[in-house]
Parts: sequence; structure tokens; C-alpha cells
Amino acid sequence: MRANDDFVVKDVDNKVNYKFKKMNEVNIRQKDRTVYVNKKGKETTTLVVAVKDNAPVIVNGKRYRGNLIIQPHKAGLTVINRLLIDEYLYGVVPEEMPADWNMEALKAQAVAARTFALYDKLDRKHTKEGFDVCVTTDCQVYGGMDSEAATTNKAIDATKGEVIVYLNQPICSVFHAASGGQTDDSINVWNVNVPYLRAVEDKEEQSPYQSWAVSVTVDNLSKSIKNSYGDIGTIKEIDFSGLKKNPNKASKPQVVKFIGSNKKSVELTKAQLRSLLGLKSSNFTIELEGNKKAKGDTLKKVSSFLFLRKAGKSMSDMKSEKEKAEAEEHRDERIEKTGQITLQDHVGEQKIHLLTIIGEVEGHENLAGNSKTTKYEHILPQLAAIEDSEEIGGVLVLLNTMGGDVEAGLAIAEMLASLSKPTVSLVLGGSHSIGVPIAVSCKYSFIVPTGTMVIHPVRTNGMVIGVPQTFEYFKLIQDRITGFVCQHCRISRQKLEDLMMETGFLTKDVGSILVGEDAVKHGILDEVGGIDRAIRKLREMMDSNIKKDDKAVEK
Repeated sequence: MRANDDFVVKDVDNKVNYKFKKMNEVNIRQKDRTVYVNKKGKETTTLVVAVKDNAPVIVNGKRYRGNLIIQPHKAGLTVINRLLIDEYLYGVVPEEMPADWNMEALKAQAVAARTFALYDKLDRKHTKEGFDVCVTTDCQVYGGMDSEAATTNKAIDATKGEVIVYLNQPICSVFHAASGGQTDDSINVWNVNVPYLRAVEDKEEQSPYQSWAVSVTVDNLSKSIKNSYGDIGTIKEIDFSGLKKNPNKASKPQVVKFIGSNKKSVELTKAQLRSLLGLKSSNFTIELEGNKKAKGDTLKKVSSFLFLRKAGKSMSDMKSEKEKAEAEEHRDERIEKTGQITLQDHVGEQKIHLLTIIGEVEGHENLAGNSKTTKYEHILPQLAAIEDSEEIGGVLVLLNTMGGDVEAGLAIAEMLASLSKPTVSLVLGGSHSIGVPIAVSCKYSFIVPTGTMVIHPVRTNGMVIGVPQTFEYFKLIQDRITGFVCQHCRISRQKLEDLMMETGFLTKDVGSILVGEDAVKHGILDEVGGIDRAIRKLREMMDSNIKKDDKAVEK
């Protein structure tokens, strides 16, 4: 843990204050009912972390507003972020809705998220654990300052104090990623009749869940029912009479009745069927193989395959929708494995490729499996493909890296610098050590106000042979890095070397920490700004390139 300003760790039980300077690393851990602040420890119940001038506190590389409360727990330590509700929402709304969506949609999400947080607080769901809301989908996803976006912050500020109430109390304002075109009545989901949670049509033309289809054999469905609800034999009939046309007037959940070969039957709600079969929503219809529909309320002589599909769509629509879904799945997998994606919504023919450099830049040796890494063998081929692609017009590089392998980092930096296409870098949490050459390698660079850059001489791990040749080798490596950085930004070689050898910033070491505006003032990066300005700048550069190409063709 560290902070961007001086901070204090208060032990409320022992009335002890541990004072720390800006960016000092603090290790807080628990062992045998004793909490240790660095090497000092006493049995305690609560620690409070307070930062000077409300500067963000950094925990495990993530920045948070407000203060921290740290409490011992059986499984370790519980870290609670205490802050104002709208500051909390800054880290929630962009996690629950894309920050580039329409402003009115973002405002609606802000109101829903604020209401849900207040409902959770009043519901006292997590009171025994010492906090109001958790940070997962069990409540709302919260990512702290690193998740914030200018658009969502604006939406939250514009709706300040606005909540949804029923009988003068905040409602349970549940929301979802996609409804599939139709929301459901609360009675069908939770078996509770909530007056304001009623089924409504919800058109989502661009959602991958708008259309879908699943086929299941009768035998497999019969086995699934047996495993979860009891043996009814093989399904012979399906009774739909339990599905009311107007679910809003129902006092019980809508059900589908399955009648088996051994004369037994079972009634399942659509929510239960969705869970049983892993369907994308509970808004579906059931058909026999060959699209034979039920006559009246009963589907008789059930055999072979059943088709379950999104209600209102024909089977002929499903192929293209399946392809879309597979493309989305491939896209998500690509992000997870490589941290890369091509943005699809750029105005015009050419697209932006998003490249992330996170954790430690991994070289020729694999790091521990629990380490966040960027593998240069993934990055280099992709950059070559980008250069060769007619579809991609620019590259946006997001950096939050502690540095890493010098050779791998320089290879990535050289590749980025040699791209003929517009490139923009954005330093988020930090771009330390070998992350500096990568950050300056792009044609234009940004850093967020709280982003950091660490400038220091070359270091190594492991055994070092103490001979003059080793010193010369290190000097050669340092000259390569220094030369590259100075070639691709405005800082002078002398100033860069002075920053590297500074002794007043880094504890037990040499080097400098530059925060936000400092990196721009020293001429290392071009501008202070966030994702919105970075994308806007890249699009301007791409549009300028297109105009140049058009002029060249005209000549």
C-alpha cells in the first residue's frame, strides 16, 4: 500500500499513529491475531488509513478515493474503502455500463446505481462484515479510481442526489447486462411479488442476447430433470397452461409442466429452466424438431430434439446471431488472454486497435503464474499484423506497468516507434522503468493526473560478476535506453540522467518519481489527459492521415 501524498495509519485500539511519506510502500499483514504495519504489530480490531489532502491511496496497484478501514479477519484482512456515495459511484458506473454510451443512458445508470447502493445499505446485507456494499456483482462492481471515466463522472454529477423511491424508500433497482428483449416479473425470478418490478418489453437491437437458440435432446433434458428435480422417466408431454399471458397479474411464478413416461411430472419455472439448461434468458419459446409448435396448451408425442429459442425470432435468424455471439466470445477471450482488442465503433472505415501493457513486461523467462504480465511474444506479431492491416488505422496503447525485461521492453518500444500508422499512449496507474521507453515510443502521449513514471538506472536480479566488462555492459544497456527515450520525447539527455541519479525521491535507491503534470513539464510526455482525450487525439491523427492519402491519390 502507498499514497500520492503523506499519509497516516491509525491503530484505533492502541492509539498509535504510523506516519509515512508520499509514495512510501507499507506492508500490512495479519498473523496469529496480530496485525503488522511493516514490522511493527499489536493485536487490534481496526486500522484507519488517512491521506493528506484527500489524495488517493494505492492498494495492490489500484487507486482509491477516501479513506481505508482495515480489519482483521479469519481468512486475512478485510479492506474497506470509506468514501462519499458519489465518489463510490465514480468507480461503479463505468464498470456496469460502457463509458462511451449515450449520456442519458449513463445518467439513468447513475441513478439506478445510486439507488441500489442506498437500498443495500438499508437492507444491511453486509452489516455483520463491517461494510455497506461489496465490490462484486453480488452488489455492484467497484473498480476504484482506475475505472473512472470523464463521461460517467459527468453523468453522476449531473444526477447528484437523484434516487428512485417507492413508498418513500429507495427501491431495489436491479439491472442486468442484457434483457434479451423482455424483462421478467419479480415473481418469476425470486418468487417474490415486488410491485415495481414488472415485465416490460425492452428492445435491444445491438445486444448479442437479442436472438439466440439452443437445441437439447429429450433424453438429456430428462436426465437433467432427474438429477435436479427427481426422476419422471423420459419426457412424453409438455404442458404450457401454467404460462399466463399477463404475468403482472400472477400471484405465483409461471411454470412449464413436463410429464414423463412413468406417469410422474414436474413443474419448472422459466427461471429454473434457464438455470438448468444454461440459457441466456428466461424469455424463450419451446418447439419440436422440425419447428412443430404446440397445439393448444400441450406439446404431445415429444421425441428427439427440442428447440428453445428467444421468443419472437424465427429459426432462420439464428445462424447469423450465433455467428455474432461466437465473434463476441472470441473478442472477450482475446481481451482476457492478450489484453488487446480492435474497437468497432470508429466513424469511418478504419478502426482503432487497443493494446494494453500491464503488470511486468515478460522477457525470455516465464514469470510466476500469479503475476500480471505482458508477454512480448504476443505483442510483436500483433504489431506486425497491425502494420499490414488495411482495416486498422491507429493504435491506442494503455500502460500500467512496473517495468520488466529490458530487451523485451525495448523490442516493443522499437516496434511501436516504427509503425507507419498513428499511435497514442496513455499512462494510467504507472509506467515505470522500461515502461518509460514504451510510453514515449508512440507519436503522441498522455498521462492521467495521478499517473506515475519512475525514472531510474538499469538494475538486475540474481548474480552479477564484478568485473570491468560487466560495468561496460550495463553502461551500454543504459545508453541504449537513454538514447531511445531522448530521441522520442523533448527531454534533454543531461536532464534525463539527472532524474535517474536523483537521491531524494526513492527510498534506499536512486531515481525519480514523476506524477502526472511533472512528466509533461519535464518533456517526457506530451499532455495530461484521460481516455476520452487520447481517443479523440488518435482519431484526429487518423483523419489527418486519410486526408493526406486522398491528396496523394488526387495528384
